[in-house]
Amino acid sequence: MDGELEGGPYPEPEPAHVAMWHFARELMPEATVEAMDTFVIFTDGRQNILGAVSPTSSDHSTWSLELDIVDSRYRQEFLHTVVHEISHLLSLEPGQIEDVSPNGQAECGEQLNLVDSCARADSYLQAWGDAFWPDGQPGGSEEFVTDYAMASPEEDFAEHFVEFVLNDPPTGSSVIDEKVQFFYDYDELVEVRGLMRDELDL
Repeated sequence: MDGELEGGPYPEPEPAHVAMWHFARELMPEATVEAMDTFVIFTDGRQNILGAVSPTSSDHSTWSLELDIVDSRYRQEFLHTVVHEISHLLSLEPGQIEDVSPNGQAECGEQLNLVDSCARADSYLQAWGDAFWPDGQPGGSEEFVTDYAMASPEEDFAEHFVEFVLNDPPTGSSVIDEKVQFFYDYDELVEVRGLMRDELDL
């Protein structure tokens, strides 16, 4: 893709599709843009599935981004979805994972199991799991910024990453505040936050 949509065997993308891609692309670090090789427009109607990402190579070096065009009409939800999905791209890229399983069933021992791979010992998700999912199970609902965050450590990470990007630094001491504060320990994620906020005029 090289950061631009190319029709290939498909019809020329419509202006609305191009606008969706450009919005997402401008919020991505350059390395993430370079890892994108497929952009999918779909809809299942209002809400339900708003977006997704999936690897298009066995080593997770290239990715597909999928966004619902109906839900894109609702700016705040669309923004939340795009930032959420970018967090998956940042936390599941090759430098963050290992032991990718061709059959989708990774054996991870004490490392965080991501179904088709394992979190590296020094990865964002391993640190997240150690801090907030020590027994592999979610805590009480008061520890999660959304209900969806309770689905898995990966979704918990992504939902709180959205809070990290879109809001001011927390000043409290709740578990949710601690989760948002987690991201400030990584200079590169603070840099990504700045890139996104500059693009969004926040």
